Amino acid sequence: ETGSFAPRAHLLSCLADLLVHAAAVEQCQEWVGAKQQSATQLLLQVWKEEEARLVGASGGFALQSTHRPLSGLNSDAAAGADDDDDDSDSDGDQSFDKAHKGVRSAPTVGMTTMASLRIAGRFDGLGSVESSVLEAHDLRAKVYAVLHNLGFTSSISLSADEKATMEAARNYPLLCDAEAWRDVQEELEANEGTRPVTADKSKLDAKLGELERGVATIAEIQSQILESESANMHSEMERAMLYNMRVQRDGPQRQVAHQTSRSMFRARLEAKAKIGEMVASSHVAYRGPMPSKAEYADAAIDAVQEAMLAEQEDASLRMRHAEAALVEVARTRGLSDAKVAEYLRAKADKDDGFDAQAGEKDKAVTREEIRQLCVEFQG
Repeated sequence: ETGSFAPRAHLLSCLADLLVHAAAVEQCQEWVGAKQQSATQLLLQVWKEEEARLVGASGGFALQSTHRPLSGLNSDAAAGADDDDDDSDSDGDQSFDKAHKGVRSAPTVGMTTMASLRIAGRFDGLGSVESSVLEAHDLRAKVYAVLHNLGFTSSISLSADEKATMEAARNYPLLCDAEAWRDVQEELEANEGTRPVTADKSKLDAKLGELERGVATIAEIQSQILESESANMHSEMERAMLYNMRVQRDGPQRQVAHQTSRSMFRARLEAKAKIGEMVASSHVAYRGPMPSKAEYADAAIDAVQEAMLAEQEDASLRMRHAEAALVEVARTRGLSDAKVAEYLRAKADKDDGFDAQAGEKDKAVTREEIRQLCVEFQG
């Protein structure tokens, strides 16, 4: 994870040999590095670093060409190596580039370069006597061997970029075949005195076409992975932008201002009453905690006063507010509004000076008087 480049090849070879044992595989899958990386994620990082070391830069996380999937030659370089009679291969690679142009252009902005890796210390020791023998080797073969023994799995969830890189690593043998057969074709074309017979030429073209289709399939899978992640990121950015716009437009307190007026005390009483009703209706003889009549009355008056405040009414309590408080008590206790009307009529018949339903609705009353009415209404 933090060592120099020189022993990297030997360490990968040793690790590949050790991972033939199930116990070693289990311990390696449980390993987590100092940067909270799993062993698989570290190996994928080494894969990308090898691309940067051998090609000069690792531009993106999808394959760059069907002609040279490992060496990183673009379609123009690959096409230039072909004769005029091989335009079909060049056209195929150019169509591949067009099909994946949008997917590969975005990750290329954050490409991995040799300079950035040297600054980060990932290539310490590169160019030394110890590493000079190994610098010509492609360590991705050793990375593939280790990943193969790990089953191409990770104990930590992989990002979209890592999943795309994993797809290339999983199909490393096919990519090697594509490179090897392309070398055969270019060697034959470079030697003017050598030309394959027609049958061999047909087999070579068929093999190259088959491998190019396989590489294109891998690149398509990578593109789907990256496109899916790009769509998710775009959706997240849109949601965040919409939220910021709403906050700037409405302010952080707008939702609070639009909330309906409701006493928290009354809400607690309702919850307490529901608990009491559930306990009372159960088969257990114990009757749960219930609010007192006075508590119901105070909660109803508080709710009425909060409604008055929301409607910017005068703070003085009137007889009509007494009726509203009685309705609040009835609804909290699960009674119908008709019970309130019956109580008020009975109260008016009994007390000649009391008539909340006639012309005394604007008569001033005290909180204590309304409280007594609410307590009396509950019986």
